[in-house]
Amino acid sequence: MQHQEFEPPEELVDVIKCFWYDRKDFGELQSSFEVLPDGYAEIIFHFGSVYNISCDGSLHLLASPFLTGLLGQPILFHAKNRLEIIGIRCFPWTVFDLLGLPSGQDEVRVLKHPISQLQPTLNNCIQAGRIDEAIAQTIQYFLDARLGGGAETARYLKQELR
Repeated sequence: MQHQEFEPPEELVDVIKCFWYDRKDFGELQSSFEVLPDGYAEIIFHFGSVYNISCDGSLHLLASPFLTGLLGQPILFHAKNRLEIIGIRCFPWTVFDLLGLPSGQDEVRVLKHPISQLQPTLNNCIQAGRIDEAIAQTIQYFLDARLGGGAETARYLKQELR
């Protein structure tokens, strides 16, 4: 497993603890891994096959990106082959304002949000092994959103409500 953490720029330190990257090769057989509560909310972009257990015990493919809120207990994910992740570790009291979303108690929430437009760009960077560029693109998204006052998010959410 390769884990790297990246400090946020000064303009984001009050809302984002860090940006991070992980890579793990699970092999051809499906394996599980547990995510323990850590007191943060995380926005997760994944590249590879990651599944989550649903209430009925069946496995469902998770969309990317997704949000994990404050976890009250460990959550079990399943994956196979190579899994790469770009994560944004947010302070829990800031994540919904940062994204311009209503707060919720979901442990895992698929994001229907303009941030999902980053997925193809990040995927290209990951496939080319340009992790620093993927992180830079992610940081720039949040800088633009913060400086732009979330206007793009507001427009997107208005369209979704129609």
